[in-house]
Amino acid sequence: MVLDVRTPEEFSAGHVADATNLNFESPDFATNVAALDKGATYVIYCRSGRRSALAAEQMAGAGLTVLDAGAMQNMLDAGYQLG
Repeated sequence: MVLDVRTPEEFSAGHVADATNLNFESPDFATNVAALDKGATYVIYCRSGRRSALAAEQMAGAGLTVLDAGAMQNMLDAGYQLG
């Protein structure tokens, strides 16, 4: 599952195809992370890689398998398409 940890405004301006928005800056981020499937693997990204790194650390601490792709451009360079 691909997660975009940018704000909803950033997400609506353009995101990776089939990504789900999980706003790292939301006060509900930890609650939303706790509700995620611990059996899934999550690929996460943001604009520059800062928020995705922080989110990856928090998500891994919650027992999730996370691959931090860093910046959205990294995802596009890896062959993901815009949604």
